[in-house]
Amino acid sequence: MNKHDFKYVNRGNALRRFLTWVLSLLFLVGLQYLSYRYFWRHDITTAKRYGLSAHTQRQLKHLQTPTELILVMDQKDPKTELINHDIHKLMNELCFASYQDGVPKLSLRFVNPEQSLETLEARWGSGLENSLLVVQAQRFKKLPLYTFYTDKAAEPTFGAEAAILSALLELEMPQARIVFTSGHGEMDPQSTAALQGLSLFNQDLKTSGFVSESIDILSNPEALSTANLVIIAGPRQAFTPEEAQALKRFSQKKGSAIFVFLAALRPHGLEALFEDWGLEAPEELIEETQAQNQTPEGELLLQGFAQHPLCQLIKDHKMPIITGLARPLWIQEEQETLQGLVYTSKTSFSRQVFHEGKRLAFSPDPAHIGPLCVAVWGSKPQGRHLWVVGNADFLSNQYFPKGGNALFAQQSVRHALEGPPLAAVPPKILKERPLLLTQAQLFKLALGLCVLPVLLLGAAAGCYVLRR
Repeated sequence: MNKHDFKYVNRGNALRRFLTWVLSLLFLVGLQYLSYRYFWRHDITTAKRYGLSAHTQRQLKHLQTPTELILVMDQKDPKTELINHDIHKLMNELCFASYQDGVPKLSLRFVNPEQSLETLEARWGSGLENSLLVVQAQRFKKLPLYTFYTDKAAEPTFGAEAAILSALLELEMPQARIVFTSGHGEMDPQSTAALQGLSLFNQDLKTSGFVSESIDILSNPEALSTANLVIIAGPRQAFTPEEAQALKRFSQKKGSAIFVFLAALRPHGLEALFEDWGLEAPEELIEETQAQNQTPEGELLLQGFAQHPLCQLIKDHKMPIITGLARPLWIQEEQETLQGLVYTSKTSFSRQVFHEGKRLAFSPDPAHIGPLCVAVWGSKPQGRHLWVVGNADFLSNQYFPKGGNALFAQQSVRHALEGPPLAAVPPKILKERPLLLTQAQLFKLALGLCVLPVLLLGAAAGCYVLRR
């Protein structure tokens, strides 16, 4: 072989090395592209604490509008270390699952309330600290972080996935319109008065992304045709038969919802509406005999809750409903469209109320013995709902922040306008589970983790010695 042959061989080797580098680079670029467009993640924890359900993954693939998740929480506070860890992990999984054509539909932002809280409150209202904002264009939903955790006996759960997915799906739907009736001495949604104002409840509706306004049914009957939810908050004067029939017709419209909060000791004139649903609201007043079922001020502590999605969070957090004077509600027999939600204690009773001119008289003997139903939920086909509470005070500015009042109202509005909570996404059980292994399993694990790598190293060393 002459020197020219070595010259060609060297050139061939150089070309081969060059092609190897080029192909390796192309392989790495292609691998990076594929991992960007098509990635796979798996949650290996026993409780699937960070993995998403198949239902959530399917829904995220069909999101239409880019959405921002804003966590408003002090991440350096040691008291929030656990929830900070859980929320971070879950939000990352949600963003990964939202990729469509290589672009995520969800984005994350973390805000320290000590630095940027005023800016957020100027845009989305007050009460944003320790909450998760789901923001989509000009609409948003506020999710308090404490609602993500429940403590059921020895199994605390983490339900943030269902709450966030529910908020995302709500924002994808057309914006609901809520109207408050007026003209009958109802509580004012714009007023800041303690007992006759609903400004806190109305602000909570706006914070949740809803639009609300007040209407007079007689002067503006067409307003009911475009409403999704009608709220009748503590009327002090009875509705006319024409108004009651208009509300009855509205309740028969597809997707309609009516919330009625009855003021105690006041006529309401809604018998036609209630009769259509099989409900009675008699002129009676509830009294409680035991101190443990009352606040020091004599307010009612309602702690009897039915098995219903609206009551689940309140039961989990052991939060009573706190009200002033209340009347009982009665569901007619063989009525399947209504269900009692909240009840008084067994030590309560009601007295019948008589109107003697401008004076009120009460029956000397109890009319009914507890437990007495105070809140009723009704559902009919085509998404029609009725929520009646024998008290209006619990929504007032004085009572709304107390106990589970705000949470009960929030859950009811969401349930009426967007349907029940997502049962397809069960909460994650946070209980730590020890790894229990038999001797045989332990031996196999040791063999796989320890012995097999040693054998592979020995084989590699043997090959190295033989090649030398």
